[in-house]
Amino acid sequence: MTMLKELTEDKILKLSNTQLYNLTFAPLIPNVKEIDSFTQKQMDESAICVYGATIKPIRRRMERLAKEVKKHNPKLIIFSGGFGWDGNNFKGASSKELEKTWKTKTYQSRVNKRISDVIHTYPEVAQAIIEKMKEMWNKDNKDSSEQDFNTYLNVFIEEVMEDYVQKMMNDKQFEEHLMELYQKTDTDKVDFVTWLKAYIKESFIRQFVLNRCTEADFMQIIWNKVYNKDGNIKSNTVREGKSFVTCENAENCLQILQDYPDIKNLIVINEWPYLLRAVLTTQKVADRLGSNIHIMGLPADRSENLGFEFRDIEDYRNLLITQIRKMVTYPDVGDMDITEYLNMNQISPDGPSIKIGNRMYNAIKSENYDRQL
Repeated sequence: MTMLKELTEDKILKLSNTQLYNLTFAPLIPNVKEIDSFTQKQMDESAICVYGATIKPIRRRMERLAKEVKKHNPKLIIFSGGFGWDGNNFKGASSKELEKTWKTKTYQSRVNKRISDVIHTYPEVAQAIIEKMKEMWNKDNKDSSEQDFNTYLNVFIEEVMEDYVQKMMNDKQFEEHLMELYQKTDTDKVDFVTWLKAYIKESFIRQFVLNRCTEADFMQIIWNKVYNKDGNIKSNTVREGKSFVTCENAENCLQILQDYPDIKNLIVINEWPYLLRAVLTTQKVADRLGSNIHIMGLPADRSENLGFEFRDIEDYRNLLITQIRKMVTYPDVGDMDITEYLNMNQISPDGPSIKIGNRMYNAIKSENYDRQL
């Protein structure tokens, strides 16, 4: 018998392409089959947890959640994730260390890109942010009869515009920067003043997102505005916005489930290459807490009929080796018997279809798929 944690660095590097596939994906296949056969009664005893990330992985996970919930509503949906989406809230860092990073151009560029990804992937987020701002403004100004929120926002934008115009007159570099941004839009359809108003409003939204939105907040907004906008899905939802790493996701979700003693299954959603580590981590936390909840994994496919995609065989090996190395070396990840997966001669039956370069691989023999890696 060979246990996962017994793998040395040398053994990991010598794993064949088929072994990498089977070690990463095959242990999850029984979960996929079991969940696929769940009755509504079994889903009534289940919670589905979506662990947070940046917006593109979140989209795949939310789509997988929506697909599953169309079949049966789980008792509970947990959206778990803190401010780690900005790439700066790493575990154990002091406030002084974080502050240094916040001031760098690298951080500013990264976080601006990630906020843009959020708004462009799900425009509904920007709409929800405005609604949240309005709610907060109304609460703070409930005794004011001078103006409503929309008037306040328009006045604010006009004041900022005046400041921007003044700065453009005094700072040639700032003017060139704004004009460069303006030129990237369809200037035949919008004049500069209209564009500048929209730019200031979006900047206002961006600042709110950066300071106040966790991964769990994003997922809750997306769920309410996109996947359950009609309110037909009756599953309870809970947000958990303190987690930065997987073991914290696991612990906080399991703590939430203490208030739901009738739940027997916790289903974790993640992409195929990362799902096994999430499941093993969650299982180890459950064992430590003395929980008898059945931990299961549900994969978020890359796209329809495609489990995951790799640029080339080097990208395939690097990504899967990295995940296996993390499972072996991270103390938060649980152990498992991997003997059968090491001894398989072909990629596991019912495993995900994957694309490496321009070639497709699947365990089912087909003229469009290869069975051997």
